Amino acid sequence: MNHAGHLRFSLTHVHKKNHPFCVYEQNCCESKTCDSLGVKPAELTASQILQADSTDYLLGGSLTMKNGRIDKYLFDGGYAQATATGSNNDSFAFYYYNQDHLGNIREVVDASGTVQQVTNYYPFGTPYFDASSTKNADMQPYKYNGKELDRMHGLDTYDYGARQYDPILARWDRIDPLCEKYYDVSPYAYCANNPVNAIDPDGREIFIPKQFQSQILSMINSFSETQYKVNEKGYMCVDKDAKINEKGSNHYSERIDATIAAKGKLTLMVSDKYTLPNGKTCDVEKDYGGGLTITEKTKKSDVKTVVTGKDHLVHDTNGNETKKPAGEVLIHEIVGHAAPAIVGTETGNAVKNENIVRKELGLPERIVNNRHYE
Repeated sequence: MNHAGHLRFSLTHVHKKNHPFCVYEQNCCESKTCDSLGVKPAELTASQILQADSTDYLLGGSLTMKNGRIDKYLFDGGYAQATATGSNNDSFAFYYYNQDHLGNIREVVDASGTVQQVTNYYPFGTPYFDASSTKNADMQPYKYNGKELDRMHGLDTYDYGARQYDPILARWDRIDPLCEKYYDVSPYAYCANNPVNAIDPDGREIFIPKQFQSQILSMINSFSETQYKVNEKGYMCVDKDAKINEKGSNHYSERIDATIAAKGKLTLMVSDKYTLPNGKTCDVEKDYGGGLTITEKTKKSDVKTVVTGKDHLVHDTNGNETKKPAGEVLIHEIVGHAAPAIVGTETGNAVKNENIVRKELGLPERIVNNRHYE
């Protein structure tokens, strides 16, 4: 590209699986790389470095390296900024975010509480640039929804992981992988064109601790039409490379997708015992029939679901005793309790919610207990 009055530069993209693997820039001063899945923490090799400066993302994007040295380390609620004090030594200054209800970083304060950066936004994410509404705009790049604003060559897009978002156009750079589920919404639209009370969380709202990931994903993917995986930080997201489970439940997938897209956080765990908020330890099978879902009183959007991962006996609508596999117990907890707590009510009854999925799967429906509330 050559723009009159601007620095001349060229970009060459090498693609793997429809994601940019390397971006080479000539007559410029910065390079960024992605791996074959579109994730940024790939390292430059000597043959790939064509200019003076480079930025690499390690540890799932938490650690930023510039020109081979640590630049900053991101943690929940802030970051540590490195400053070189010698050839092999760095000192760190800690900064913390003040965020609004959408996760937008409005202020950055230092360890003493002094405001170092102020950013205000138009509804779709474009930062204000007038002096009265902004302070130290270039201090750090994480802004709207807490996402990184990539200002390389004036592109000014937010990096959401799977896609880049342009706040000027209020559009994504590629279609929504779940667009076939929402025919009435443009596949390029951000948050169904409602950015005031909705966010796109990048599939980071269902968390599975590492030791439970394989077992829980197996239970979910066995009954869900859409197939899921976990990202490098343990959050569940759609597995775009997996085939749809034609025997799975579409409704189950929709409730999971809605939970992922909501503001709350669901943590899924496998255990025979669980310590309740009152400090008492319960037997998950004996006391709760193989699964329980708890909403934290201090943070009602924070929900935890625990299942034993074992089969459980229940009665169908004919009164017959039937074995309920571990995956079906998890269906009940997610659509019956967890999704209603985070997304909103469905039928008002947890068993009725479960029976919607069971009907799609061709399984015997359970007897409805009218007191089995969501």
